[in-house]
Amino acid sequence: HTPATPPTVTTMPSSLLWNPASRWLATKLNGITSHVPPPPPEDGSPKRKMLLVHAHPLASSYSSALAAAVEEGARAGGHELRRISLYDQNYGVKLTASERAAYFETTRPERLASDVRRALTDLSWCDSVVFVYPTWWFNVP
Repeated sequence: HTPATPPTVTTMPSSLLWNPASRWLATKLNGITSHVPPPPPEDGSPKRKMLLVHAHPLASSYSSALAAAVEEGARAGGHELRRISLYDQNYGVKLTASERAAYFETTRPERLASDVRRALTDLSWCDSVVFVYPTWWFNVP
């Protein structure tokens, strides 16, 4: 009896992904997108209608604290804000068979669930949307 040979696992060398050129590019892109502050608001600039969409199951989470800070800052800045908490609304993320069957049917808005109609009303109202959610395993919850 001879022991089984373990399978060979082939991995991509990190030098193919991270080389001096890709590191330079990643650093520059991160610097542009993450570290450049937005311009200050102009005096007399119009106030925003903001929709804050929050998704986290725990009210005591860091994500919830961030959403509260966004709300507080927006209101302190004189902006209008509507806040949606997807977990508080038990928002259904699955597309049902009847919803998919009626997907291209545009003549009857009542075909949409009430929570979807409410979300569409909020999206039509706002001029800015802010999403606050954690990144779990590099994806949205």
